[in-house]
Amino acid sequence: LYAAKCHYNVGSGPHVSSEENQQHLKEELHRQSVVREAVNRFIENAKSLKVSVYDIKVADAFLFIVSDGMRKGHSWLVDPLVEGGKFRKFSGTNEAGSNGADLAGRTCDAFAHFSYFDSQGTVVFVDLQGWFPFKRTSSHYLTLYDTMIHSSQVLFGLGDQGQLGVDEFVSQHTCNSICRALGLTDVTEMSLKFSSGPDPDDKDK
Repeated sequence: LYAAKCHYNVGSGPHVSSEENQQHLKEELHRQSVVREAVNRFIENAKSLKVSVYDIKVADAFLFIVSDGMRKGHSWLVDPLVEGGKFRKFSGTNEAGSNGADLAGRTCDAFAHFSYFDSQGTVVFVDLQGWFPFKRTSSHYLTLYDTMIHSSQVLFGLGDQGQLGVDEFVSQHTCNSICRALGLTDVTEMSLKFSSGPDPDDKDK
């Protein structure tokens, strides 16, 4: 089973055209691809350092475009439907996570920090939320959905608040045991380093 969504109102007017809807959905699909690649790097980094983290995944979404009929050209973003799972939200668009009580929460907070570290201070993942399945298996994992991204160059469409959003995360994030075990530099320290520009001593002579 799958769940499909499209945009009817994005805050800029009463109507969203098929073209605008498709563009917004493509941007969302791109965001999820970027997050998925970062998840893979995060997990591999944790494995190489023998750091225990919760198993996180990203939903395998795809774009469905109507090719014929009255709705020809209309688009939906389609995600696998989670039935009977447990939903949990770890951070907001403007609120960094503070989930130190359990491994899943610490992992998501550290993953947000990792996104800033991994992008050299240009990107941060926000609105981290997802579903835990209720399947009776020995494996436990979290599937992330609808992750938003703030970027210094405003590259990620709806919800990207640019440098202001990045700075908001930096001002709120508190490192946890996973951040430290992964060797992630403190976000405030990184922010000061990146805002000061390149070190003159690093230039080729």
